[in-house]
Amino acid sequence: MYLNVGYYGNGYWGDVAAARGYFGVDARTLWAEAAMLAGLLKAPLAYDPLQHYGLGKQRQLHVLDQLVANGYLTARKAEVAYRALLPLQGAGQLHAERD
Repeated sequence: MYLNVGYYGNGYWGDVAAARGYFGVDARTLWAEAAMLAGLLKAPLAYDPLQHYGLGKQRQLHVLDQLVANGYLTARKAEVAYRALLPLQGAGQLHAERD
């Protein structure tokens, strides 16, 4: 339930709005985007992928690692998700990988 009402930064409330706002997709379509969004809940400003891409990626990796540790995702799928290009769209701009 918290995913639906949590604040993800940049004016996005709820996972659906955040997925559409940051990536232009449904949060449930790809692990990479979903893991990035899940990581934002702890500190939306600190892990904002538009302002602090590297920190956002570190948090995304932590989320993916936890999914693996708890048996929800294989290590291979987590690696693929982490390396996936995130089609960030915030503020009307498309952001490319910076790492």
